[in-house]
Amino acid sequence: SSVPDRVRTATLAVRVGAGHALRRRGRPVAAPDPAGAPAESGTPPAAGEAAGVWPGVGADMDVLRIGFADVERMARWVAGYGADVVALDPPDVRAEVVRRLRAAADGAAASAASPPAAGAAGTTDSASGGAPAPAAGGGDGGRRRADGPAPVRTTGRAPGEAPSDDRLSRLLALVPWLRARPGVSVDAAAEAFGITARQLRDDLDLLFICGLPGGAPGDLIDISYEGGQITVVDPQTLDRPLRLTVDEATALVVAARALADLPGLAGRAALERAVERIEAAIGSRPAERVGVQLDPPNEVLTVLQRALRERRRVHLRYLVWSRDELTERDVDPMRLLSMDGHWYLEGWCHRAEAVRMFRLDSIVGGAAGVRVLDERAAPPPDAAVRDLSAGVFAPGPGDLLAVVDLSAAARWAADHYPVESTAELPGGGLRMTLYATGTAWLRRLLLGLGGDARVVGPPTLVTEIHDAAAKALTAYDAPSS
Repeated sequence: SSVPDRVRTATLAVRVGAGHALRRRGRPVAAPDPAGAPAESGTPPAAGEAAGVWPGVGADMDVLRIGFADVERMARWVAGYGADVVALDPPDVRAEVVRRLRAAADGAAASAASPPAAGAAGTTDSASGGAPAPAAGGGDGGRRRADGPAPVRTTGRAPGEAPSDDRLSRLLALVPWLRARPGVSVDAAAEAFGITARQLRDDLDLLFICGLPGGAPGDLIDISYEGGQITVVDPQTLDRPLRLTVDEATALVVAARALADLPGLAGRAALERAVERIEAAIGSRPAERVGVQLDPPNEVLTVLQRALRERRRVHLRYLVWSRDELTERDVDPMRLLSMDGHWYLEGWCHRAEAVRMFRLDSIVGGAAGVRVLDERAAPPPDAAVRDLSAGVFAPGPGDLLAVVDLSAAARWAADHYPVESTAELPGGGLRMTLYATGTAWLRRLLLGLGGDARVVGPPTLVTEIHDAAAKALTAYDAPSS
């Protein structure tokens, strides 16, 4: 079974001032007694106490223990930090980290030996060697992006075609479209939806396991595309308009009204219009007769809502994930909003002297990481909230344009990070092109993926990945290429 039987514990050496996300989940431990006495846990070791006792641990490192359930995920996380984190135990995690680092070093060496054609990797590297952050929330770089990855990807399509990046919307539209065109070819259908033939086949394979509750063969959508022609055998009701019962419509209206009450909701006007149409269709306003009580918001959100109402400045203890940097900053709140399942604060950051977005779950210490100050919030007159209709990530001048080849197992990265474009590779792989404002987050991603990712360019990034992997391997006595 792929489901782990139990949660295990990894022992890691983490450089002082680094690995903040690991520190939030782990607990400090003392080094083992050379004489064999058990270590005391719960108390951080003195500076340098672990050096020479744990292999690969320097005087500038702390030893932490952290729970995990999956070896590969844990190893990917640790390997991403390069020389700043060393896996001490258990042996299988340590071995997997070494394997990933060696694969990253070998892949970079291979890329350096066979550089891409001119222009393949872009030439927009800034003077400082920086690149965009998929999560540079609250960062001080040239491009502003909220902390935490958000899918903002584009794929090539013919001029004038509507985008079909939203896979769920495409899947819902695909069945009735195919039903109306029996025998349409795979290539014609892919062209109509602005995707590749492989992506269309992936969509059809996904539809095979979708359908009504129960999961029996008769409950699932049945589609045939043998010989390159597609036929919908059983659409499972997706080929006709949705019909709601009165009870279903009432539940939908009540939920939508509750959603509309959330502060910072995008598309509120469209939601209101949709609710009004449903209410008109069922001839009543059920939300006026039904009480709705939502779960209480988290403490951080509550504190920031109060600061926003009272127009008060706040002090944040904030983790900039993209740079693995713990920061202290004063912010004049401008608005709170929810996107992609996460809450964000947008405001004037006095540290960056610019408008920045902060993901609430990156505020360290929960409510203790937010302090409402006596000063009144007073953003400059020209400070304005951003237009987020196209997402929180936007290209900026001076960004590095990176080209990375992903294996089939690592295709998820193109959905998880702000990708500029993608191209299919033989064997199910994917070439992704993406901008970066600072290479720290990208280096962490590529080191963690190991052999499942290979940097094509630019050469500066290839060299950076090789050097970072080689440096990290020295702590494991595993020389690199």
